[in-house]
Amino acid sequence: MGQSIEQKLQQAESSLQDLQQKVVTHEATIAELKTQISERDGTISERDERIQTLEKDAAGHAKASDELRDQITAANANAERLKARISQLEGEAKSAEIRAAEICASVGVDPVKVTPAASTPPSTARERWAQTFNK
Repeated sequence: MGQSIEQKLQQAESSLQDLQQKVVTHEATIAELKTQISERDGTISERDERIQTLEKDAAGHAKASDELRDQITAANANAERLKARISQLEGEAKSAEIRAAEICASVGVDPVKVTPAASTPPSTARERWAQTFNK
């Protein structure tokens, strides 16, 4: 009949101890894997937060870029309006110059083109103008 009950019991106890040791080893492995998963979850959460921060930053930069683009467009439009106004004022100045020449001619005075220097104060320009016509 082979083995006695005691021998079978000893084999069962030995197998039980082996299984218990394997359970302990597997539980340790499971605990280690859970720790690694937890660490990776933490890393993933940190990366998710970083991605969200970067996305917010990108959105902020895009908004600032759009605002700057709008400001540039407005500045260009303003520059065009100013160019048109300068052109209009030059035309008016030319018309005034022609009219002044006509007035000078009608009263018998030689027309003189008075162009004060850019740094000449207005009072000096008026004085020059007055001196030109009071000769």
